[in-house]
Amino acid sequence: MPILKLENVSKVYSREHRGFLAGNKEAAPAIQALVNVSLAVTAGQSVGVIGESGAGKTTIAALAVGLTEPTSGRVLINAGHHGNKREDRLRRASKIQLIWQNANDSVDPRMRVRQIIGEPLKVHGLDGEVEMPDTIGNLLQEVGLARELMERWPYELSGCELQRVVIARALTSNPELLICDEPASALDAYTKVRVADLLVRLQAERGLALLVIAHDLPLVRMITDELIVMHEGSIVEHGPTESIINQPAHPYTQLLLSCDPTLSMNLPRRKKPGPAVSSADQPREAD
Repeated sequence: MPILKLENVSKVYSREHRGFLAGNKEAAPAIQALVNVSLAVTAGQSVGVIGESGAGKTTIAALAVGLTEPTSGRVLINAGHHGNKREDRLRRASKIQLIWQNANDSVDPRMRVRQIIGEPLKVHGLDGEVEMPDTIGNLLQEVGLARELMERWPYELSGCELQRVVIARALTSNPELLICDEPASALDAYTKVRVADLLVRLQAERGLALLVIAHDLPLVRMITDELIVMHEGSIVEHGPTESIINQPAHPYTQLLLSCDPTLSMNLPRRKKPGPAVSSADQPREAD
């Protein structure tokens, strides 16, 4: 049974919605973000979604976590429909977590690391059932960080450390699916590989499913075993990652892959998970 399933989902952002965001209704025509999109992510799968900006990739993530509703079609979590009531949103959040594109923008700079990771435990009512410091410390260690970072502020962390904190926060509800929206877009090439290693290891250790939304084709190649190619709100190709990258069938996929010269280099393929490494053993990023 799929953890996440989209059935013939279409999404139109209306003139009123876009006009509110832009401050001018007349200057914001309606946009068809998704057109009859169907996909499924099952336990243990690692699925990548690629395409140009505006292809509808992030709209899929927003639908999955309940930040918006489809114009038509159905979004199912473990074969059930979840509404927008608080209890429905909490139930959905216990199954699916989203790792935001920019770690800096997704944390409160006025919170220490222990507060950032501990807040979801309070939201889900778990703070009374667990020893908070031990749980937070264990989560930090699980993502390769030292427990001593618990008292740090976000500005005291490197980009890689803060991204790992955000991943640790996403794990607090023990989700079945992690949606990673450009999980390493703000990181250098070396750090991207470390984040990819972490995601692959967490998937293996926790039995997680991953939905990776990215422009970074080498990163998608390292993490995913299935690939979805989107163009103008529709899925134009779907299959094993290596098959699509090596023998793209759709003209748009061929064009998209031809624009990335790194795919012709001898870069890592889908990785096997390695052991957790503490941040104390890792070189710190240059400021």
